[in-house]
Amino acid sequence: MVNLLESMHKCCLPSGVPSESASAYEKSLVHRIFGGRLRSQVKCTRCSHCSNTFDPFLDLSLDIGKATTLVRALQNFTEDELLDGGQKQYQCERCRQKVVAKKRFTIDRAPNVLTVHLKRFSPFRPREKIDKKVDFQPVLDLKPFMSDSKV
Repeated sequence: MVNLLESMHKCCLPSGVPSESASAYEKSLVHRIFGGRLRSQVKCTRCSHCSNTFDPFLDLSLDIGKATTLVRALQNFTEDELLDGGQKQYQCERCRQKVVAKKRFTIDRAPNVLTVHLKRFSPFRPREKIDKKVDFQPVLDLKPFMSDSKV
């Protein structure tokens, strides 16, 4: 489904418009229906400075390893991740030092139609499929997963 949407997105663009450009996402019929925007926010635990990055998406790829419902998978997706050292150490723009920080994904702009990809393969056991039932309701309230300013 995701590959189909990406191909349709590219085919619907006017000639000469790169498919990754911001204007492409605004003009594409596919993106107007299925497209949303994610906010990745990193917060310094030393000075509380927040750095925000925004990225368009056509689907959300959700880990189901520790989730039995779609809501739980979304809760896991939007939980704070501690960046506390090693490869995950963060350089604060304000402090100009490597610090412990918290990273969090939220939906900044919800799509009209949300497409979800359930990750059924573990990065630790790539040949082993996660074969379990994931429950979901016919209607999904995205408010708990939205950026604070969008609720």
